[in-house]
This record gives sequence, C-alpha cells and structure tokens, in this order.
Amino acid sequence: MGIKVEYVGSRSYTEFRYGDKSIGFARGMIRELDDAAEPTIRQLVDNGSTMWKIVDDKPTQSDAMKSVIEPTVEKTVESTVEEVEVDYTALSRAKLMALCKERRIAVKNTSKKADLVALLTA
Repeated sequence: MGIKVEYVGSRSYTEFRYGDKSIGFARGMIRELDDAAEPTIRQLVDNGSTMWKIVDDKPTQSDAMKSVIEPTVEKTVESTVEEVEVDYTALSRAKLMALCKERRIAVKNTSKKADLVALLTA
C-alpha cells in the first residue's frame, strides 16, 4: 500500500533516498512510496520539513466526525436563536456608549443616556 507524498520544495528536482533506494521527484509531483519509506517521511514532516507534503486520499477520522456533527450543530444553532428584548434603560451610560461603538453608531462624548437609548432602540 504505502504512503502518497508530494514534493513541494523550492528546487525543480530532488531525490528521496531511503535504505538502498532513490526516488526522483519534480516539483509538485505526487508518488506513492512503499511502507519502508513511511516512517522516514512522517519523521521529516513532523520535524518541520516544508519540502514534503503527505497526501491522504482516505478521509481522516476528524473529517468523518465533521460530516456527522456539522448538520447537528446547524440545526441546534438555528433552533436556539431567538429575539431577546434588551432593557437599555437598566444599562449604565458607559455600557450604552460601548454598545453604540460595537454597532458602529456615531455618538458624541457629551451624549446623554436618554439620547443613547433612543439611538439603540431606533
């Protein structure tokens, strides 16, 4: 079976040597290597080598979990979103100013609390 590897290094051509074998790669070339090369390639990639990229054709376990979880999450998010009435009069002037800034509503530093409440409820 082996492992699929893509050469993404800066040189136009390189050779990968392991044991007594030598395999040539052009930039962007994908080759399937035998099982003997897998530990060497994985070690290179895990240690930060940027010239090799492991290409997995089979879906990983995390991809399989995403396909199961994502539809459930979307349904949950849609069902829990509700309109909430906010009592702006109970908030302090500083919090009202912060809300206006968060919602990109232009206000002056001298605005009164009643003016801020009117802007936020409009």
